[in-house]
Amino acid sequence: MKKVWMKPYACSLTLATLFLGAPLLGGAQHTQQDIDHIYHCTDLMKQDNYLTDGINDINDIISYKEGTLQFPSDMEDVKSKMLRKVEALEAENGTSDLEALKRKMLTRSLEILRTEEEECSDTDQNKSWRSKRLEEIGSTLDSLGQAEDAIPIYRRCIAMDPEFAGCYESMGKAFLSLNRKSEARDAFKKTIEIGGFNELNAKFIEFARGYLSMLDREDQARGDAPASEEAKPTQHSFGTGFFVNIDGEILTNNHVVAGCRNLTTKDGQPVQVVSKSPASDLALVKTQIKPDQVAIFRSGPAPRIGDTVVTFGFPLPGVLSSEGNVSTGILSATTGLQNDIRYDTSRSVRLYSLGTVVGLCSIRVAM
Repeated sequence: MKKVWMKPYACSLTLATLFLGAPLLGGAQHTQQDIDHIYHCTDLMKQDNYLTDGINDINDIISYKEGTLQFPSDMEDVKSKMLRKVEALEAENGTSDLEALKRKMLTRSLEILRTEEEECSDTDQNKSWRSKRLEEIGSTLDSLGQAEDAIPIYRRCIAMDPEFAGCYESMGKAFLSLNRKSEARDAFKKTIEIGGFNELNAKFIEFARGYLSMLDREDQARGDAPASEEAKPTQHSFGTGFFVNIDGEILTNNHVVAGCRNLTTKDGQPVQVVSKSPASDLALVKTQIKPDQVAIFRSGPAPRIGDTVVTFGFPLPGVLSSEGNVSTGILSATTGLQNDIRYDTSRSVRLYSLGTVVGLCSIRVAM
């Protein structure tokens, strides 16, 4: 099913940026051209929102007529309004075949989305808007039976915004459409690993868990079900973090918190994920602890190759020293394999964990 994003809101922000930002070059005529361009993109968004609403209503009415969707007695008005809207769409398009009508509207929506991506990407001030549009293009292709073509779209979505769980969840569904269940499982697990640090991601994680449960039930019915995550022995991972403000917020690595069902400090106090950046392998978490001291970040130019650096952490708890470990060395590179900044040794402190596992995760706080 297609999803409706907050496109009118996004566009209003773009308009605000246009009018409140720096003066445009080229004089009044160029400014008017830019304004016309913004309104053109706004119109495309409105058209797609109209089509998406109609497609969702058609899906609901199809389910209602098949008996898989029931409307409670207090929603009779909603059902009547939806039926009238679908009847109007049938009259407008000259068909009473709901599946054919849905396909026609999906095809038109795909055309608009592609035009929007091609002509209006320059108006997007936030990568998350484009990633959501790419996700919707892929979702529409999948709904039209073109899941193979949707996969590279989802990969572009992931490359643009690796923190958007919808890219992976929707790619998992496309793999299911292609009966590539192993790859679907991997995509759904990656969705969960990103974490529900905002409401939209949390919703996609909920969907991904549902699909994984469905795949487990199918495997069980065939007698070859893999052990579910719940059935596996509880595992733990550990990492180091340091306070960055007096409100109890701690900076740690994303790989420390990724995949954790429960996150606590070493002494068992709950920890909440505030924000994550898988691309830079950093995560900001919050505790109820009010520290007396916080970390102070260096000012001035960034470290250069050849500079001396120091790392501090609590690797392998229970094996190495419980007092922490300090290592010194020379900055030999500012990126790692394939220029991956997650392995950039110029960052302030490289934190440690036993690896990303689904289980109980603990953070040792450096003060």
